[in-house]
Amino acid sequence: MKKEISCGTITFYKDKILLIKQNKGYVGFPKGHMEEGETEEETAVRETKEETNIDVRVHKDKKYYINYVINGKINKDVIFFLAEPISFEIKKQDSEVEKTMWVDKSLVFEYLSYDDTKEIFLEALYDIEHLTKGN
Repeated sequence: MKKEISCGTITFYKDKILLIKQNKGYVGFPKGHMEEGETEEETAVRETKEETNIDVRVHKDKKYYINYVINGKINKDVIFFLAEPISFEIKKQDSEVEKTMWVDKSLVFEYLSYDDTKEIFLEALYDIEHLTKGN
C-alpha cells in the first residue's frame, strides 16, 4: 500500500478558526502533501499560505494526527499543527478551494465534514484555551 503524508494547520485568532471548503464540498483545515525535502512544519505553513494566503506561525509542540486509507490503496497520515496568523488578507486558492472563512470556535464543529477532524479539533480547542488564558 502506498504511503502519503499531508500537513496542515488549525489556525486560530481570538475566538475564530480558519476553515476551508474544498471544491469537492468538504469542510476542514488547510492541508496538503509534503514535498521532497520539506519538514512537516514547512509543509503546513506552505499549504496554509497556498490555500488561504494567510501566513502562519506554528506551535511545533502542538501536533494532531489523523490516519486513514483511501480506496484500499493509499495509507494517509495527516499532521496538523496549531497555528496563529501573522497576516490576515484572505485569498482562496481557486483551483482547490471553494471558500475560505474565519468561523467562531463555538460553531466550527457544525462545519467540519469528517468525524476524525472533529476529534482533533476538540484536542486543539483544549490547547487553544490553555494558550490564550494569559491573553
